Amino acid sequence: MDDGDFFRSLELGAPDGTDTAGQITMIDFGLPIGFQADLLHSHRRLVNKAKLAGSLAGAIDRQFLCKKLSSYRNAGIQVLPGGLFAEVAILQNRFSDYVADCAALGFTAIEVSSIKSGIGLQSKYEAITLAKKVADVHVIGEVGLHERKMSPSEILDDVSMCLEVGADSITLEAFELYENGLRSDVVGALLHNVPAEKLVFELPMDLLPEMSKSKRVDVLQALVGEFGAGLNFGNVEWDELYLVEMIRRGIAHDRIESPREQSSA
Repeated sequence: MDDGDFFRSLELGAPDGTDTAGQITMIDFGLPIGFQADLLHSHRRLVNKAKLAGSLAGAIDRQFLCKKLSSYRNAGIQVLPGGLFAEVAILQNRFSDYVADCAALGFTAIEVSSIKSGIGLQSKYEAITLAKKVADVHVIGEVGLHERKMSPSEILDDVSMCLEVGADSITLEAFELYENGLRSDVVGALLHNVPAEKLVFELPMDLLPEMSKSKRVDVLQALVGEFGAGLNFGNVEWDELYLVEMIRRGIAHDRIESPREQSSA
């Protein structure tokens, strides 16, 4: 039997690259090089960007780091350090050096945030502008806080300013996505005012207070169920790549409908 003949009688949603074409940023907590190579061989079509978690890039061996970055670049995957590392550089007044070093090492994108350190929004905006001047990299402005929830209007204002000062795209910090369930007003306001292709919605890590793996999946399911399969997702772990695809296709355990239910919907 030819590969193309399997499961042809089943309705399995759209194939990769069509109406499930929302992008994925995979979070990398230090995957071993051999494991990473195997993963990219089998999962490459599901990964658009790879983010080295937090300040991981500053904590691992340089030779290991260069091999890791090269592996992603050779697979055509954009690779970036976490926004927390940029905050460290801003606080130490070394951000220009940080951007230059990132570019020289082979990072193809930089994320700039003001989530945990209290550097302030103005410092973030200045860093975004500076990053565009220092290196030819894709600059991502991360919006959101950890100490409190921002209002929808605050989030929109921050997103607008990040884009105005030069950010190429926006990541919404996962903490802003949920509060006793999905913050649909926040997601809806962003999608109404900002092109969806410029937005990445981070899934909450189970490291956050009161967060668990199951709640994390609940947020993903709610996003797809309410706003569609084409959203861009961040903080996706390597073993969740096909889970995201199943949820997008509508064939995950919580979204399966019988033909009768589909026809009556």
